[in-house]
Amino acid sequence: MKQDSQTTLRKIAVPNQHFEPLVGRLDENLKAIEKVLPVRVSGRGNEIFIEGEEEGVQQAENLLNQFIDLIQSGYTLAVADVKTAGELIKQDPSLDLKKFFLTNKVIPSSKKNVYPRSFNQK
Repeated sequence: MKQDSQTTLRKIAVPNQHFEPLVGRLDENLKAIEKVLPVRVSGRGNEIFIEGEEEGVQQAENLLNQFIDLIQSGYTLAVADVKTAGELIKQDPSLDLKKFFLTNKVIPSSKKNVYPRSFNQK
């Protein structure tokens, strides 16, 4: 992140029961967002703070709000989902993650569950 550019700070309030599933164990989901988007993300109490340039902050805010909706729907968020969603939001900011993650079918495998990770794999 550039030091000389103007930064934006946003705060998102998260319901207490959804905070832990959203940030992940040891904040792993927040760290994954930082790797995908040009922002710094931190969580304190039941609030998440996003800092960075306006475009990145808007993308991260959109991503986190959609993750909250997914978690409220009963979806269990994994780090791989965060990375995939971040890349998809960068490509198409209007993407509905709830529709993407909840309507994909699990491809049966004897070893592990396999999920499509892009539009081309759907």
